Amino acid sequence: MGDLSQAKYINSYRQKEQTNGAAGITMAFECNIDARGKAARLRLGIRGLFLGLILGALTLFEVIPTTFGWVITGCTIVGAIFVTWEARMGWCVVRAMGLKTKI
Repeated sequence: MGDLSQAKYINSYRQKEQTNGAAGITMAFECNIDARGKAARLRLGIRGLFLGLILGALTLFEVIPTTFGWVITGCTIVGAIFVTWEARMGWCVVRAMGLKTKI
């Protein structure tokens, strides 16, 4: 493969790498919330993490049935981490889908 054709191949590979599969959709997380929205999501994420820790402790001490408790704990913590990530990125998945939110 010559130098010119190799460079074209590398450039086309990099362009494909930046898109999402065959659809050719470029994923970009544009900031779609303001400082108030970021602060509200961060508070929600911190509260969710604390709630997840409390649920985990209640499950550990068998106040909540084990399987149900761990599933709820895991979902709560994953959700809280996602909301915290949204606050950090300044991006809201609900707003990205076109729905309006108050904050």
